[in-house]
Amino acid sequence: VLLAYGYYNIPLAYVLMRSALSGVSTATEAAAQLLGANRWQRFRHVLLPQLRLAIVGTAGIIFLYSFTSFILPLQLGGVHGQTMEVWLYQQIYLYHQPTLALVAATLQWLILLVVMTGLVLVQPKHLAAKYVPVITAASNWPWTILRVLPTTIILLPLISLVSKVVTTISASDISTLYYSQFNAALLRTIGVAVVVLLISIGVALVFRLGTKFGLLLLSISPITASFIWYQLFGKGYFSLVGALVLSVLPITALILHQARQRYGRSIIQTSQVLGAGTWERFKLEYRLQLPAIRSVAILGGILVLGDASISTNLAHYQQP
Repeated sequence: VLLAYGYYNIPLAYVLMRSALSGVSTATEAAAQLLGANRWQRFRHVLLPQLRLAIVGTAGIIFLYSFTSFILPLQLGGVHGQTMEVWLYQQIYLYHQPTLALVAATLQWLILLVVMTGLVLVQPKHLAAKYVPVITAASNWPWTILRVLPTTIILLPLISLVSKVVTTISASDISTLYYSQFNAALLRTIGVAVVVLLISIGVALVFRLGTKFGLLLLSISPITASFIWYQLFGKGYFSLVGALVLSVLPITALILHQARQRYGRSIIQTSQVLGAGTWERFKLEYRLQLPAIRSVAILGGILVLGDASISTNLAHYQQP
């Protein structure tokens, strides 16, 4: 379970930390390099202090996702490795104890709310990014190895999976896959993903959702969200899309808010002073947010395509 959690959350940590790195002032690092500081000294005394809040925030978000994870501990935890989310699923959908599950879900939400409140308190009020040219020293082989090694470790399971498929797959397997419900299920999943992303990105852009709102939604676990939508609307695509929006909207709000902090409000305010209407300002903000929207589309699409907990509870069995 621990290995799977780490492997699963590396891409999320990369996206969030990369976004934070793009807003770090490079002036002090350039000055330290001119003064003779080596790579470790620049990292320890210049870069790390500027990233502490981002590291804390990223760690908190990964904690929230891990605390509410369902499918990994269900598949890998065994009898003795059940987490609270697996226990909630059993009480709701197997033992039909909604009252007991509601009490436990409330307790879980309060725990996550405490974590979310701590994350809100450590968020910086303003990110002032100043970009200056950085002198790049010649790369040496130890640092090259350190950069290549994590990528290699991450790719090894994927390479082993692909090689196993290539060496074991047969024509009958492909034929069985083609005549099964896989194609229809894939098309339904892509359709649901597109609808969820359009709603999530549209809501985050129009209502300018911030970090606090995103963290608040993160405090609602997928099983709890699916339970709420199941009680209100039953199984079906309407419930499925609504619960998945609750799952994707937090990361959408966080990434778009970080991008909004980088270019600041001055550009939008200047366009308003120059006579731009509401629609023109929205189009301007959309163009400024386009790189972040691409990141949201990729990451949100992965979350929807790889979802198991919400879709298991809300999708129709005859239309998987």
